Amino acid sequence: MDFQAKRTRGGGNGKGRRAEKHSSPHQPCLPNSSNGTGGSKQMHAPKSNDHGSPARELPVTNDGLQIPSQQLGLKKNYSRDGVVSLSNDGSASSQQSEKVGQGQGNTFLHTNGHDHAPLQAPNAPTFPNTESSALELKNPLEPSHLPLPQQSVGQPLPKEEGRVPMRRPDYGGSSGICSIELLANHFLVKYNEKGVILHYIMDIQREKPTSTYETVKISKPGLLTIKNKLFKTEPEKFPPSMIAYDGERNLYSAIQLPVGEFRVEVHRQTYIIAIGFNKQLELGRLRDQPIPIEVLQGLNVIVREASISQRIAWGRSLFSKTINHAFDLGRGITALEGSKQTLKCTEQGLVLRLEHSVMPFLKPVPVLQFLEKNLGISFNENMQLNMHQKLEVERALWGLQVIVTHRRKQKFTVFGLTGLTAKNIAFKDDRSGKKVRLVEYYRVKHNVKIRFQGLPCLDLSKNQMNYVPMEFCELAEGQKYQKDGLRREEEKRLRYMALASPNKRKEMILRMIAAADGPCRYCPKPPFLQSSLPTCLEFSDNRFMSKSSVGTILTSSTCISYSNLTTLLLHDSGELAKNFDISVAKDMTQVIGRVLQHPDLRLRNSKGQSRKYRIPKEDCQWNLLKNKLLKGQKLDHWAIIDFSATPSHPKQERLHTSTFIHDLVRRCRDLGIQIQERPLFVQNSSMAALSNYEWLFEELCRAKQSPEGYQVQLLICTMADRHTGYRSLKLICETELGIMTQCCLTIHINNNQKRDHYFTNLALKINAKLGGTNVELFDVLPRMNNCPFMFIGADVNHPASWNTNSPSISAVVATLDYSQASRYAASVRAQSHRKERIMHLGDMCKELTEMYARLNGVKPEKIIYFRDGVSDGQFNMVLNEELPHLKAAIESDHYSPTITVVVAQKRHHTRLFPKDNEKPWNTTTGNVPPGTVVDTGIVDQSTFNFYLCSHYGSRGTSKPTHYYVLHDDHGFTSDELQRLIYNLCFTFARSTKPVSLVPPVYYADLMAYRGRLYYEGLSNLRSPASTISSTSPVSSPFSSLSSVPASFDHVILPKLHRNVEDKMVFL
Repeated sequence: MDFQAKRTRGGGNGKGRRAEKHSSPHQPCLPNSSNGTGGSKQMHAPKSNDHGSPARELPVTNDGLQIPSQQLGLKKNYSRDGVVSLSNDGSASSQQSEKVGQGQGNTFLHTNGHDHAPLQAPNAPTFPNTESSALELKNPLEPSHLPLPQQSVGQPLPKEEGRVPMRRPDYGGSSGICSIELLANHFLVKYNEKGVILHYIMDIQREKPTSTYETVKISKPGLLTIKNKLFKTEPEKFPPSMIAYDGERNLYSAIQLPVGEFRVEVHRQTYIIAIGFNKQLELGRLRDQPIPIEVLQGLNVIVREASISQRIAWGRSLFSKTINHAFDLGRGITALEGSKQTLKCTEQGLVLRLEHSVMPFLKPVPVLQFLEKNLGISFNENMQLNMHQKLEVERALWGLQVIVTHRRKQKFTVFGLTGLTAKNIAFKDDRSGKKVRLVEYYRVKHNVKIRFQGLPCLDLSKNQMNYVPMEFCELAEGQKYQKDGLRREEEKRLRYMALASPNKRKEMILRMIAAADGPCRYCPKPPFLQSSLPTCLEFSDNRFMSKSSVGTILTSSTCISYSNLTTLLLHDSGELAKNFDISVAKDMTQVIGRVLQHPDLRLRNSKGQSRKYRIPKEDCQWNLLKNKLLKGQKLDHWAIIDFSATPSHPKQERLHTSTFIHDLVRRCRDLGIQIQERPLFVQNSSMAALSNYEWLFEELCRAKQSPEGYQVQLLICTMADRHTGYRSLKLICETELGIMTQCCLTIHINNNQKRDHYFTNLALKINAKLGGTNVELFDVLPRMNNCPFMFIGADVNHPASWNTNSPSISAVVATLDYSQASRYAASVRAQSHRKERIMHLGDMCKELTEMYARLNGVKPEKIIYFRDGVSDGQFNMVLNEELPHLKAAIESDHYSPTITVVVAQKRHHTRLFPKDNEKPWNTTTGNVPPGTVVDTGIVDQSTFNFYLCSHYGSRGTSKPTHYYVLHDDHGFTSDELQRLIYNLCFTFARSTKPVSLVPPVYYADLMAYRGRLYYEGLSNLRSPASTISSTSPVSSPFSSLSSVPASFDHVILPKLHRNVEDKMVFL
């Protein structure tokens, strides 16, 4: 069975918009006017009505006329296919392509770390003086308390035509075997429909950037520290219980905030904080269609901020620190339970989706204690590290954050170890000019003795000397441990925690939502807490709270331990939500689903005759013990290259060659694959060959054909262990030599307990790679009869977040069958780093449609384009960038196929649970049965979408796929499209049961990952260990690659060799 390294996927980032500059809302802009102040900005107080509240004001034109705000609204009419018809003013705005929850608001300031233009806040509530007395902290959530946002009407509105996601053509599907009562992990959110959220933009920059720091971007922790310092300095103007912060540059407030520039000093560096008003977000607009993305975005930030108390935030997840939710994995690593949460507007209303999550973290322990646990090194006061130990220690600590303990606690990043031990380090004192030993400096300056003087120190700075002994450092809290670094047993324990059964997962989710520190939970202050408070309480980890939001039994001290107040501060996380008038229900929502009819399959019986196969009820798995593959390919010329013949480690297993050949041939023949009894040859190699590109290339070139001159159809590569040389092997064979390969691990081949199952899976992959057909649907797919059709799948593979030097890889796959969907071809490209839009979509689709035409003599008349990996905010990109690109590339004067666009989402937080575990259609594992579809209640109310759980959940809790139909030229009903997608899930080539994701998308994901391997395999071409001559055909396509390219537009991945371009190489 082919093995692959762990994938890193990512999703695309949202796009911010740059707001237009407007004139002052309180005063018309007059040309060539002067206010006598040299152009400086003046601050005006808002006009007040008779009740003392700021009065609503109408937008002012350049002529000084006030226009009713109703005349500024734009109306859109949606047709069935989702195209916008324009109103009388001839304008239409396209859907924003921002990602919900990313915190990318409307921007009129430059990014952090760069010079910024003077703030222009066209709609900002203004104040007489930013240094004036405290604001009134009453919660003005009613619109009547706020100035109406101004809009400039002096310029014509933008005229943009574009497609929008289509509406559902009916009221949902009705077909199925039965209906089923379900619970979804959606919790209804109550909010004040008349409420308003004030959105501010905060830009932070250094006051006097030096040449060294001029272009350095301030980190997120740095931004948070600076923001906290301002809020600490001005707690009455910036009360933390009234403001939510997204961690970057967006503030969402329940009260009016002062705008302008503020200066704060952090770590002897002065920063300028520029705060400007952006817009007011009316919660009543959540009922609009389409839903305003910025309102949902602001609510996501507020609910997240209101759920973060006493939790570790990582990405979009929040993890509990309490011992009840921590599980020791060993080696200084702990697994923490937490939650992923997002807001979503559904047919039932605004809901919070809460999902259980588990992630490994480093324990916040002293560095020496961590090294003892992680590396097994026992430290004593006289020991010194040898070279091997020093390399291990440096590798374990590199990039981690530590807190120094010998003085005021401060967080630093580890950049390495010192070359000298602590007792041998000396430096020149700036004051006295004398040379001072580090040991003596710590004794005099900090009154501490360095015990482990034979150990090197930690280097905690890139640019200056900052050496700290390891015994005075402890690991900072909240540092994720990479899963790739887990050992097999540790990974097994973590997987056991993550794969919770449906009943257990449901209980954990309900426990998290109802917990005292759960989302938006408000716990009133205990009555025994005294009310005499300092202005602001400061905690040891730089967090603080104003006296309006926290109670304490202390009345004099202004600095206390945060951990000591854990039980007393539970009310704080909910107070923020309470001030915004937001609350979350404790019960899961109920919904009715349907179980679709399983399709009939076409297989061959033991006599080789085609037959209808009816799928069993429970797990939907078909049995190949008494059946054969539908179309077994002929395999005359195959060979083996055995890399396990010379293992690289004594514990690695060698291949039992004769047994392997016998069992493989027997199983292939049982399934109908016409394989020769003996391979052309068995070529012994070494695992070390996989580490050297030139050596590997020579080995594979020798295996390309037999000594008799026969071209090898399939090369089976056996390995003793997983190896990074796998990527180079695939690169060489599939792009240079044109050989189909099948890689196998000896640990699986020699496993007698799972031998039959393993060789069955191996045979399925081999037959599909050779162009055979394992299974077909017995009945014709809905609306796909009497004409040639093509299914296209597309996906983008992004590098890891820390990797800024690699491109994203886009892949497109398409069916080649005239009337079935079993054979696929693929195309792959490199593109800009973390760019989600498929830049070469048109070219790749054109290649595949032309290949289809060569094989079938006709181009497809119907195309269904399945897109993976895009969020709701990126639908506009798919509809108005990718779809036109696809159509422009493949259409001609005499050819214009009809197209349906479907997005498949797996990165969501919705889980479905049977309400009654005793119903006959429930599975033995407690999961919903295969074919469960939900298209009412919990779905998006404005678009054509549904949840489909197409697979059998044998472990853990099944996760449905969320399908969105963005565009449809074929007129599918809900029942037809749901049945088409569900039936396709039974055609995945390397499985004998339905898969969780429609195969075109599944294959595109595999091919994008294969493209990632191609790119990573190129690193061997640049490594000193393997030198390929300039005349080698392998080096020519990549000679322009640099180790750190400034742009990835020039990166060209090699195309598939013509011998394998129409094969399913990605299996």
